[in-house]
Amino acid sequence: MRNRYFLLLDLPLIWAAALAAFVLRFDLRFAAYQQEFLLFVVAATAIKPLAFFAAGVYGRYWRYASIADLLVLLFAGTGASLALIMALVAGLWLGILPSFSRSVVIIDWLLTLMLVGGLRGSVRVLGESRLKAQTSRSRLAASRTDGPPKPVLIAGAGDAGVIVARDLQRNPQLGMVPVGFLDDDPFKIGKLIGGLSVLGRLDALPRIAAANEVSLVVIAMPTAPGSIVRTVVEQCRKLSVNSMVIPGVFELVGGRVTIGRLREVEITDLLRRSHARPAFDAHAQIAGRTVVVTGAGGSIGLEICRQVANLRPRLLVMLGHGENSLFEARAQLLRDYPDLSVFCFVADVRNESRLRRLFKGINPEIVLHAAAH
Repeated sequence: MRNRYFLLLDLPLIWAAALAAFVLRFDLRFAAYQQEFLLFVVAATAIKPLAFFAAGVYGRYWRYASIADLLVLLFAGTGASLALIMALVAGLWLGILPSFSRSVVIIDWLLTLMLVGGLRGSVRVLGESRLKAQTSRSRLAASRTDGPPKPVLIAGAGDAGVIVARDLQRNPQLGMVPVGFLDDDPFKIGKLIGGLSVLGRLDALPRIAAANEVSLVVIAMPTAPGSIVRTVVEQCRKLSVNSMVIPGVFELVGGRVTIGRLREVEITDLLRRSHARPAFDAHAQIAGRTVVVTGAGGSIGLEICRQVANLRPRLLVMLGHGENSLFEARAQLLRDYPDLSVFCFVADVRNESRLRRLFKGINPEIVLHAAAH
């Protein structure tokens, strides 16, 4: 819905809120306050849309309304009511308004937020309903051609797991449907998250996977240690169930969780290390400088490169002796950091003459050594 239509719909809602506020406040004596009511409506009609516009309420896409959007609406409505109070006080001082009730303003503030917020919330509800209907039709059409969708169990009911579940629900062409979550948090077990139930703990995977005929387990725990990932993968192997993983937190730096980030489980997932925090200000040391990372094509070197890239160096030099691994590592970095200035240099760290040539050409300020030699 376009924002000009929101403005046209807001006006009758503002009038309705004002009328209801006077009726609730004065009940059967409402007729005796017609003058105050008319002046109040005129002031509200002039002030509230301007306050909403100034706060950016009419510049938001309410089909995907979030808590942040509702907070903006709350601040805009509160600001409009404060401005309305100032206008009424000015009317009293000028003698235009004989009197006014402060409780009317409070009731009007509450009703305005309920009506205007409800209008915008209904847009998202209707949009989600339409999306669900389209998804159901797409899933039905896909089941007729490609067979029924494959049941998917999501290990991890955190933010990453919820994103994976929503992507699967919104993309029936993938041929997968989430059946629920697994999580070790006792407060989440049995609860509904994003419309799906948390079916049990991670150690209940064999029982739950068998009960739901699960064909794929998605490990959506980017911050989980390697021991937990290994346990889930081992359970899937014993059940002959496929498993895929959301990359660890190091790989997600600068990127976001999506279905496109799912991949097969790799050795680095099973050996995830806890994040070691430096004892110095890393940003001040790295930002704007030329940094060389040796062994950049390896798993440890690539993680170091990601951390360095996140700190915005002037130039990142990836040094390694494997052309293919350096090429793949560079491609991954540029996918997450398209503006990164990066240079690859193929050399063995034991080759002194090549290193001298490199250092003389780029004059590095920091060298991070991750090569195995």
